[in-house]
Amino acid sequence: MKLTTSILIVALLVASAMAAPISNSTNTTDTCHRYSIDNFSYNLQYTVFYSLVSFTISNTEAATPNFVCSPDETEFEPGSVYTCTQDSTFSFSYNSVTNDLLLWEQVDGGVVTGQAVIGAVECDQLTSDQQRCFAGQNITVSLT
Repeated sequence: MKLTTSILIVALLVASAMAAPISNSTNTTDTCHRYSIDNFSYNLQYTVFYSLVSFTISNTEAATPNFVCSPDETEFEPGSVYTCTQDSTFSFSYNSVTNDLLLWEQVDGGVVTGQAVIGAVECDQLTSDQQRCFAGQNITVSLT
């Protein structure tokens, strides 16, 4: 049952993302949720796949605690949708070619979505076949 529910949620998120326009607007109406993305990082193994994707989400308009998005997945595919944590309202997709981060949030009445460009990524060599990569700070994404 949990697997079926998870698949349904991911399918709904992907469908809503495909139907909804992606926006980076600075609209601050009640329908817009603005967040700051910090500490974006991931491991790159064998220059083929990603693991340990993690970033911090901060609400720029409310005094809510920061939220660390760090899925339990061990291998990530660019363009696939991942839930931040088991009971999270946030999901994301990251494309390393374009450095686009797509972010979804389940809110009362549906799903809001937005896009941010992560920017330049710097990597440190951990082992002969593994790198730890980091990206910019204070990246604003507006979800509408």
